[in-house]
Amino acid sequence: MENKVIINEIEGIDSQIGNALENILSLMKIRAEKILERHQQDMSAELYDDLRKDQDQRYAEIKDLLAKEYFLRFNDELFLGNLESVPVIPTKTNSHIDSEVISDNRENFSKYFFEGRMSE
Repeated sequence: MENKVIINEIEGIDSQIGNALENILSLMKIRAEKILERHQQDMSAELYDDLRKDQDQRYAEIKDLLAKEYFLRFNDELFLGNLESVPVIPTKTNSHIDSEVISDNRENFSKYFFEGRMSE
């Protein structure tokens, strides 16, 4: 297949995954709201309102970053031999990295992934 055709296919799949992730994150937010609702009788109305507002604000902060993280993390694990990837899930796959690399990635995940990959 020609590279342009492959790129178009990848972009189409990325768009579908993006829509699915948007739906999943939206459903997870609704789930969190229902969990909070379930505990509403155990707290004051003021606390409940504050927690609801906090959930809404936090969701707005994390929604896009979680979708980006999902794509990056998946690719990092799948292409674990790539020098830019930060795989952390142990593997039995014959790859170009060993358990020491994965162990180092785990210990330094915040630095390598969040300060590196996520800031790209």
